Amino acid sequence: MGKSILEEKTASKDTLVLKDESILELEAGAGLSDMRVKVKDAGEMAEVFGRLTDGNLSQFTVKNSKGVVAAVYEHCTLAGMNASPLKDGIMCSISIREKSDTELRLEQLEQEVGQLTGRAGSEKEE
Repeated sequence: MGKSILEEKTASKDTLVLKDESILELEAGAGLSDMRVKVKDAGEMAEVFGRLTDGNLSQFTVKNSKGVVAAVYEHCTLAGMNASPLKDGIMCSISIREKSDTELRLEQLEQEVGQLTGRAGSEKEE
């Protein structure tokens, strides 16, 4: 999937730079819980939604209109995304939140169990 709609369009807006280096141009942002991205149609909205994975939100930055890093975030997840129709597109309201300590620990445990299970499976095959 290309970065066509996600690439920086102008230097006059804040941007959200995801871990995979996709860039979302922010129309407005009042913090993690309310970031807004304008798209032209449902296809672009689906592409934005598809980029907001836990992997891409595991580490991302917000840059101001001058390209200076304003904030760096880690261990986040998508809390929700709403869409509102506009005359010339769709306004996506994105809500991101930091993962809880419990969620982070559960992910770590799942990864460790997966590694152990993988080793146990390969040992049985030998």
